[in-house]
Amino acid sequence: MTSSRYDSVAPVKVQHMTSMWHILIIAILTIGMSQSILITYTGIGTLKNLDDAGALLLILLAAWQALKNGCQKALILYGCLVLLCLVNLLRVSILTLGITQIKQVLFPAGFIFVGYVLRNSIDWVKLMRGQLVLSMIAAIWAIWEWVIGRPLIDPLLQYAFTGETPRTRDGFLFAYVYDMANGAIGIRSGGPFMNPPMTGFFLGGSVVCAVQLGVSTKRLRYWLIIPLLTFAIYVAYARAGMLILLAVTVTPIIWKMMGRAVALILSLIGAYIISGVFFQEGNTANHAQGLQSGLQSIVLSPWGVGFGSTGYQAVLAGTGTDTTGSESLFGLWLNWLGLPIAILLAVAMLSLLFLLVRTKSPNIFYLAALATLIAGGLSETASATSASMILWIMCGYSLADCWQKKQSYGSDVISNKLLPK
Repeated sequence: MTSSRYDSVAPVKVQHMTSMWHILIIAILTIGMSQSILITYTGIGTLKNLDDAGALLLILLAAWQALKNGCQKALILYGCLVLLCLVNLLRVSILTLGITQIKQVLFPAGFIFVGYVLRNSIDWVKLMRGQLVLSMIAAIWAIWEWVIGRPLIDPLLQYAFTGETPRTRDGFLFAYVYDMANGAIGIRSGGPFMNPPMTGFFLGGSVVCAVQLGVSTKRLRYWLIIPLLTFAIYVAYARAGMLILLAVTVTPIIWKMMGRAVALILSLIGAYIISGVFFQEGNTANHAQGLQSGLQSIVLSPWGVGFGSTGYQAVLAGTGTDTTGSESLFGLWLNWLGLPIAILLAVAMLSLLFLLVRTKSPNIFYLAALATLIAGGLSETASATSASMILWIMCGYSLADCWQKKQSYGSDVISNKLLPK
C-alpha cells in the first residue's frame, strides 16, 4: 500500500528476527568519516584501512547469511566476480596496486550483494537515522569550511603517515580545486572525509534517507534537513551528490505531475543541461571521457587489460595514464575486466529501468539506485568505501525487487504501521 505521493520502500526490522546489521553499517560509516582525522592526529597510517576491514567483515557475514536464507545464486554470482578479479590480479606488475584496485570492484559490488541478501534483515529506519546523524556533522563541517574559505584540517598532513604521494595543485589537494569559467581556481569543501567528491556521495545518500524517512513517517524534521544537505553538496561542488539529490527530489515531483515517461525523459535532459552548464567550471568532460575510453576498451580488449593498467593509483605508480578510463569507476571496470563486467552492468541498469517502468508511483530507492549507477559511470570516487556504501546497498535492495521471486514493484514490503510513530 502507498500512503503518500511516493512509495515507501524501506522495510523495518522483521519481528521474528533480531537485526544488528544497521549497527555494523553505521560503525563502518563512522570509522570511514573519521579515519582521515585520526590519521592526521595519531600519525598511524594503517588506520586508512579501517573502513575497508569493516566492509570486508560485512560482506563475509552477508555471504554466510546468503547460505542460510536461500540466496545461493547471488553468492555464486558474486563469487564468480571475485574469481574474475583474482585472475586479472595475476596480470598486474605491482601486487599492492592490484589489491587497491580490486577493492574498487569488489567493495561496491559487495555492497550491492549485501543489500540484495539482507534486504529484509536490515533495520532500515535505524540505519537511515544513523546516516542522517553523521550527515549533519559532515554538512556543518563542509559549510563551515566554505565560510572560512579553507579546510578545517589540512588534508595534506595525513599523507606524511600513509606512505602515499598526494596529487596537488596550487598547494591544495587536487580534489579540492576546480577551474572556474573566468580562468581562476575555486576551492571546494572537503568535509570530515577531507575529500569533496566523497563528501558529495555521502551527503547524496543522506538526502535519499531524509526523503524516504520524510515520506514514510510524515515528519517535518526530515524534510527540514534537506536544504542543509543541499547547500553542503553545493559548497563541496559535488556532481554525483547533486545528481542523486535531483533524482530523489525533482524527478518524483515531475513524475506525479506529468507521468513517469515524461519524468524520466526530462530528468535525462536536465542532467545533460546541468553537466553542460552548471558544471562547466569543473572537469566533468574528463569523467565522461573516462567512461568513453572504457567502452572503447571493450572493442579493443574484450577480456580487459587487467589491474594496474589505468586509474588514479596506476598513474601515481607509473603503470597507467590519465587517458585510459580514469575519473570513471565503470570506465575503469571496463578497462580492467572487459566484456563480462559490461554484461553485468548492462543487466543491472536494464533491471532498474524495468522496475521504474513497472512502478506506478515514484520509488525513492529505485531512483537513488539508478542515479548511483549513473554516478558510477562518471566518477571514480563511487568506489569510496564509506562514502558511497549506503547507496550501493540501496542498489542491491532495489535489484532484489526485480530478481527475487516475490516481486513487489514498488509496493510496501512491510506495512507503514510498523514504522516508528
